[in-house]
Amino acid sequence: MLGNQAIIAVMVNGGDTEGKNYGGRAFQKPDNADGSYFPWFTANYNRAPSSIIAHEVGHLLGPELGKGLGHQLLMPNQLQGEDGELRIACAFDTIQNLLQAGFDLEKVPGDPSQVQQYASPFSVMGRPDLFEKSAGIISNTSNLSKNSRLLFSPPELKHLDPRRKVNDFEGHSETVRYSLSQEFDERLGVVMPLPADHVLKKILPDIENIFFGPICGPLFDEQGNKIEHPIQKIGVFATWKDNRGTALLETSPFNLIDYTSQTESVNYADSQLGKSGVLVTSGYNLRDGVYINVRDLNSSESQEILRAERERVAERNQIIMNN
Repeated sequence: MLGNQAIIAVMVNGGDTEGKNYGGRAFQKPDNADGSYFPWFTANYNRAPSSIIAHEVGHLLGPELGKGLGHQLLMPNQLQGEDGELRIACAFDTIQNLLQAGFDLEKVPGDPSQVQQYASPFSVMGRPDLFEKSAGIISNTSNLSKNSRLLFSPPELKHLDPRRKVNDFEGHSETVRYSLSQEFDERLGVVMPLPADHVLKKILPDIENIFFGPICGPLFDEQGNKIEHPIQKIGVFATWKDNRGTALLETSPFNLIDYTSQTESVNYADSQLGKSGVLVTSGYNLRDGVYINVRDLNSSESQEILRAERERVAERNQIIMNN
């Protein structure tokens, strides 16, 4: 007799239907379901990448079994026309100006009316094959250090384990610094609730928060030793439904953590958050580890950072577009 903490897995040799090919399929508990419900998934073991099973299980995991994660969407840091031609290779500005310029969620190739559900390369809940490629995952290897990247993004980890430490940003006029880490006993993220009229609701009607958290590479080297600096950058995520729904917002092209200097990366700017807008940067030092700084967008320091970053990114965009 199965208990109420069971997940049923059906492994099949072939997951195709007449209309579509499937690597796997999960069946979540409906929001209005009463009584017992056994979440289950199927996977095509002949076709699916190794991360497909983790993807399907992710749809079912959470504090309430069966009500798991959705797909992780993506707003790329480039702009394409409806014909697929690249119009802007990279950009940085406030999220308000980016959306006004036409930046949007990634769409299904050939169908600009449909959002691409399998988009993010930094979570197994995005596109599993892209995740495996970006993570350097080696299928069927016995060396676990080869596959030591976190499967889920920071907001997804928070949904899966509500014990993870997250701070709410409530708005400050002075600069506030938050150290962030993927380690269990450290702060995983910072959340900024959005006002009802926030511009992101135009492309994500259900969005509730912006979540800042670390995106990691491998956690262990080939010898199985912990990597000293696994965090590659701070991710900017749109979240909703208690972090079950997520979208990675690539709002800045120059966002890698610099471990060799005191130089900060510029991650996100928003004129509708905080007391009068926020500017979020990230960096590293020995005392704080990896951190984000949240500044008042209208301060003279923030305006200078914003001006310099716009100029730097515009130069890079021009170089790419001219080649």
